[in-house]
Amino acid sequence: MKEVVVFLDLPAGDAVALAASFLAERGVPVTDRAPLSVAFAAGQFAAVPVQLKPEWCRVWATAWGDGEAEHLVDEFAARHRERSRVAEAQVKAIEADVYSEASWPAYEQRLRASLSGGAGVEEVEAKIAAVKKRWLALGKRAGAAPEEHLSA
Repeated sequence: MKEVVVFLDLPAGDAVALAASFLAERGVPVTDRAPLSVAFAAGQFAAVPVQLKPEWCRVWATAWGDGEAEHLVDEFAARHRERSRVAEAQVKAIEADVYSEASWPAYEQRLRASLSGGAGVEEVEAKIAAVKKRWLALGKRAGAAPEEHLSA
């Protein structure tokens, strides 16, 4: 199996249309098409909007099976490599800023206010601790260098 993540400065639906056109240009039959994915015999392209910039998306280009499917994934990634790197850097900068330790106190205050209506103190504290753990993990991940084997 091979999987490559391609960041595109397009809405997810447009990215799927782009992937479908890519397959059509190569005469590859589409086996399934949904609003956020397009599949072919031994792989698929699935797009997910970027949470903090939903007009952009991450496309998971996946091949499971023969070398032809892997070649298609590699070719799609290569075609969009520079565009992906630029978009990924911008997405990571947005995520790093939003999920920074410095921005946690303001978010915690809003979260605490939204959770306090009827919940017990222990329940609120447990939820806040869980969200903070995820928040800090997202910030750390956003600040990390991209994993070359996963990014286009």
